Amino acid sequence: MKKIARVFMMGVIVCLLTGLSACSPRMTPVYKLRSLSNHIARYGEFYAPYEWQEAGNKYIDINRRIIRHRSEYRPDELEEIMYLEGQCLANFGKGVVSGVTNSFNSVKAMIDGVKNALKNP
Repeated sequence: MKKIARVFMMGVIVCLLTGLSACSPRMTPVYKLRSLSNHIARYGEFYAPYEWQEAGNKYIDINRRIIRHRSEYRPDELEEIMYLEGQCLANFGKGVVSGVTNSFNSVKAMIDGVKNALKNP
């Protein structure tokens, strides 16, 4: 009976340790980066300037955490991290271009309004 209890307890301990290692702190920033990348890809075109600022701040925070654990990542994990960072940066670039385009369109609309006002006093 003691032997069965001992084997059972060892099994429980192994399961707990496996569960804890799966949720290691080194992987948390990778999961957050994946989530941020997906969110920007999905909703970035609808972001207001303050939302881009928030996304940039999140990216910087996540990047700092990844750098803290960089030596602990396996090569395949580093490859995924680089891919996700590339996606985020590409989407940030798209957001900047979209923001500049919207600004030019707004300025053009104002200029057209001024032209029309000057033509028709």
